[in-house]
Amino acid sequence: MGENKNIKCVEDLEVYKKAHNLALRLYKITQHFPSEEKFGLVSQIRRAASSIDVQVNSIGVSIDVYSITHTHTYTIRLMGCN
Repeated sequence: MGENKNIKCVEDLEVYKKAHNLALRLYKITQHFPSEEKFGLVSQIRRAASSIDVQVNSIGVSIDVYSITHTHTYTIRLMGCN
């Protein structure tokens, strides 16, 4: 937390990196589950793991700008590096 970093895209966020690594690890772990769990527990774990990436990727920051006559809301979204 102590370092200032230039965040240019979602992939630069530490939370995204950790979520992505977690998803990769869970995919590898579930490869060793019994085949009868392929459409049950394995599927649920993998969907949950990939959901974290998607949720982090869709984070937006809303900024409300107030003037005397109107309130303007701007949403800033970080885009992917690609």
